[in-house]
Amino acid sequence: MHGFKIGFLAVALSGSPVLAQTSNATSLTAAGTTMFKGGPALTGVSTGSVPRAFEGIRFIVRTGGPIRSTPLLYRSGVYFGSSDGFLYAVDAHDGHPLWTLHASGPVASSPAARGDLIYFVARPNTLYAVTADRGEIRWQQDLGADKGPSNYWDFFESSPTLVDDRLFVGSGDGRLYCIDAASGRRIWSFDAGARIRSTPAVVDNTVVVGAMNGRIYAVDAATGKEKWSYATRGASHKFADKNNDTTSIVASPTIAGGLVAIGGRDGYLYAVDLQTGKLRWDITHDGSSWILSTASQQGSLFIGSGSAFLLQAVDLSTGKESWRFKTHSAVFSSPVIAGNVIVFSDLSGLVYAVDTMSGKELWSFNLPDRALSSPVVGDHTVYVASDDGKLLALDTGTTAHDAAVRRLVYWQGPLSAESFSWFPKGIDEAIRDAFVRSGFERIDR
Repeated sequence: MHGFKIGFLAVALSGSPVLAQTSNATSLTAAGTTMFKGGPALTGVSTGSVPRAFEGIRFIVRTGGPIRSTPLLYRSGVYFGSSDGFLYAVDAHDGHPLWTLHASGPVASSPAARGDLIYFVARPNTLYAVTADRGEIRWQQDLGADKGPSNYWDFFESSPTLVDDRLFVGSGDGRLYCIDAASGRRIWSFDAGARIRSTPAVVDNTVVVGAMNGRIYAVDAATGKEKWSYATRGASHKFADKNNDTTSIVASPTIAGGLVAIGGRDGYLYAVDLQTGKLRWDITHDGSSWILSTASQQGSLFIGSGSAFLLQAVDLSTGKESWRFKTHSAVFSSPVIAGNVIVFSDLSGLVYAVDTMSGKELWSFNLPDRALSSPVVGDHTVYVASDDGKLLALDTGTTAHDAAVRRLVYWQGPLSAESFSWFPKGIDEAIRDAFVRSGFERIDR
């Protein structure tokens, strides 16, 4: 199978060594997690176990290119795409390969699932339906050629949103499509006039999506007729204004409390009435930082920022800030919420778990490369991926514990008597023994 390599890594936390290739958990998949951001409203709420403590690495799966697709947990499998042009299916418990599918190009969308089919988009704008058990193509649909000039930081394809027997997905050809999920037949399309990389949110027979022309569109789910559109500040901008893209809406909307919350590259988060398209409120982090992602739960909205390097929590109805959490880099990933914990990653590759009420960090984990894929929470497991082409399954616990530091000194020793050493005459052993005498535990590989 192309690109499959599985690695296992033991880590220690709170004084206890942790590694499991298998788990006592009966299921790692969260019920209802069948599409990007957990459901058609794209709130980011998961039914997985509350990940208040990090406990180790369960498994690692290696692919041949950057992973920007957000993994899908479905039944007992994890499905995700890679920029190497393959869709991967692995066992959610231990990471062993189930199948791979060679697509038309890099897979930068997030899969969705219904019945025995997995749906995803591969570049250039090809929608696939494949069987969940074997990865066999049931049908595929060409969604047209990209519209307009190339756009930098164009990392994602729109992901399919499932509602009953229909798929809603945007395309680089500037159209929003409604597709019959069983046959792949086009039911209708709506022309937004600019590339759509935003994933559609669907509530109350209304499909909402952002486009690269800086406009938010609401379309009737049954007919494809426009209900309303809203022009953001960026809709009137030109690239030459600041030698930067301050127009596009690439972020996916979140619909909650009768509001559509969506951010743009103009540096603003917009909260628009779902029924009327009228602006309720808007906020900015610094006037220029792209607003990249959103999630919502119980009257709170969580907002991921670009160059401002933060995740912000605000009141959904007013936009008043509750707290902000400083990150190391831009938050391209969409946050996922499980209970009172929100998990997200930033472009530096750091994965964070933060308390939703206080904004206090619970734990963090450093990936080996930048992260554009969004975390997914399952049963005592968080799945994360990065541009180094690896998917990691992190073991988590529901109870935070004191992080008692385990101090380790690693020692391998010379491979042979002729091996080169920076430390002649036993100096290296003396350094090792000095650490041991001061309380460090000696370990080998």
